[in-house]
Amino acid sequence: MEELNARGKDFISQWNGKLHSTTRRVPNYFFENEEINCLLPLPRDRFRLGQLRKRVISNDSYIHINTNKYSVPVKYATRELQFRIVYGFRIELSP
Repeated sequence: MEELNARGKDFISQWNGKLHSTTRRVPNYFFENEEINCLLPLPRDRFRLGQLRKRVISNDSYIHINTNKYSVPVKYATRELQFRIVYGFRIELSP
């Protein structure tokens, strides 16, 4: 996988180093010299959209969410936890 990622980065670097036929600009040069100055820094704290919900963890340490069961650390068995779904697929637990 590391080799595939490295090859992908090489491809993108080469592709973005060539003149774009529509804009007549080199994307890497345009980004580094014009676009990068327009970007704002990322916020210090992560923005969370998902709504917090509560669930009781089963005796065998599973949480039941939307007809699916997900394993959680055994230390949370039988406890009530809050969770949120982030990016539509990632589950974050809040003890």
